[in-house]
Amino acid sequence: MNQWDDVQLQEMREEEQRLNAARKRKQVIGLVIGGVLAVALVVLTIMGRIAAANAGHELHFFGQHDTDVRVEIEGEENFVIPTNGYHRIRPSRPGTHHLTITALESNTTHELELEVPGPDPEGEAVLAVPTKEGECFVAFDVSTWYSGSATLLEIAADRADGVAPKGSGQSLPRPIVVSRMNTLDPLPSRFIHRYWALPSLADPGETVLVVLETECAALANSDGEHIARLLEALTP
Repeated sequence: MNQWDDVQLQEMREEEQRLNAARKRKQVIGLVIGGVLAVALVVLTIMGRIAAANAGHELHFFGQHDTDVRVEIEGEENFVIPTNGYHRIRPSRPGTHHLTITALESNTTHELELEVPGPDPEGEAVLAVPTKEGECFVAFDVSTWYSGSATLLEIAADRADGVAPKGSGQSLPRPIVVSRMNTLDPLPSRFIHRYWALPSLADPGETVLVVLETECAALANSDGEHIARLLEALTP
């Protein structure tokens, strides 16, 4: 081996050493970054859990049929609910919350005070909040509407074609009143927000619940009266 070969071999060794050193630096940097990210994730998770533990119960605000609604909650972010819409929020703390609710079409305002409970560690239902004064809610199990001779699918198709006979909703099987709900009462875990948004089809054995608003003064009415209102609402 001549002197030129020795020089080349030395340069190759030095280059390999430099590459190995660069790889080690990258590995160390990767480990450091990974460790920092892992610590940050743990911190964020802990902070999120602390925030959730200190937050209020989740609320479900029902919009109104004929107007957008602005909801202002003292100490929280304000929001607007579109006509026939809804909005869910978890207040940053439990306790008393003062609300100002404005129907934007008429610019009429009313005040509401909510005593929001804290979260339930065993799992929690969302709580109902109306945006209309004196409004409560009734939940119905309408699973039987998806079987039998006069199904919701047939009635929906007839209504879409403009040929549904008056009172066609009355031909549906009798639903079941599941619950009556005042402000801050728990809602069912899964429900349809508005009766006109019911699906045309449902899976066999699936439970389908729908919520209908009612005046709080009528909340104690019989199941038959509430069912009659729901069926009447489905009448063209």
